[in-house]
Amino acid sequence: MSELPHPTRESETPPASDEPAACAVSIALDRRINFAMQQNDVPVVQAIRVVNDGAEPLRDLRVRVTAEPGFADAWETRIDFLAAGSTYNLDSVDLALSPVFLHELTERVGGRLRVELYRGDERLLEQVEPVELLARDEWSGLVSLPEILAAFVLPNHPAVDDLLRVAADTLGQWSGDPSLSGYQSKDPRRVS
Repeated sequence: MSELPHPTRESETPPASDEPAACAVSIALDRRINFAMQQNDVPVVQAIRVVNDGAEPLRDLRVRVTAEPGFADAWETRIDFLAAGSTYNLDSVDLALSPVFLHELTERVGGRLRVELYRGDERLLEQVEPVELLARDEWSGLVSLPEILAAFVLPNHPAVDDLLRVAADTLGQWSGDPSLSGYQSKDPRRVS
């Protein structure tokens, strides 16, 4: 049978409790990540906001971002001072995506970005954000950065030669001239 805790006598003072710092973190990020984003230097994390909701300033803070699985290198920065009731904006989060990891993906994989806030060696908070790691040839669609579709164009792919040959034959049948001169001919009828 375990003993009940002894009640505190009025003459005894309870041990001082270390109140956790009242802070919060918010993250603006792209939740769909693929090889095309890495190749085109598209930032995955657009911003991190660190908020001090407490009555005391915070000093010697460290923000750390890690990826699970290892699709990106760890990223870290320091905040020397964060006044009480203020927000520190990190608008430049250069998370280095792994080209090898993302290129080798052949199926969609669930991942996580972990953001941790430290004061010295004490972890004040941790926030985990789910992400989707797409296969190297998978487009994220209209939900996430639709303009990255252009990154999937492979101008040196052998299929392009076949397509150009068909286009030249068709142009030759229509106009008698199969050359693909485009705008160089200065003839709007020849633009291909």
